[in-house]
Amino acid sequence: MNLRTLRTIIELFEASSAVEIELDNASIGKLRLRRSETGVAPVAAVIPAAPKAVAAPAAAAAPPPAADDENLHEVVSPFVGTFYRAPGPDAEVFVNVGDRVKAGQTLCIIEAMKLMNELESDCDGVVEAILVDNGTPVEHGQALITIRPS
Repeated sequence: MNLRTLRTIIELFEASSAVEIELDNASIGKLRLRRSETGVAPVAAVIPAAPKAVAAPAAAAAPPPAADDENLHEVVSPFVGTFYRAPGPDAEVFVNVGDRVKAGQTLCIIEAMKLMNELESDCDGVVEAILVDNGTPVEHGQALITIRPS
């Protein structure tokens, strides 16, 4: 892992509200960051390791859904980044509330570490809500869009 990548990871962590994050990857090794009272403090050095899944802090417990919301499907952010509704500043948004979507259709973009990652719907349905404003930082596991499957 080079210094630029490490700085980017730390900056993304500082911008998030996560308390702790641990990355364990064959290409970068193992890295754990934990928030201290004074800021971000690395608590483990980068150590080459065998590939494992990336561990992230558990999402806060959400209140139980209302009865009519039980059938809603949530599209969640797969990682920390910035949420964008359109492919560019002057482009039309991918979806609006009330739009019918199909599985595989692009719903939004999450920018992480200067990479634009398209999030696709994994079910057919109608967009019920867009829970995040355009250009807003998002957390791993944060609900972005709700879809009523059909």
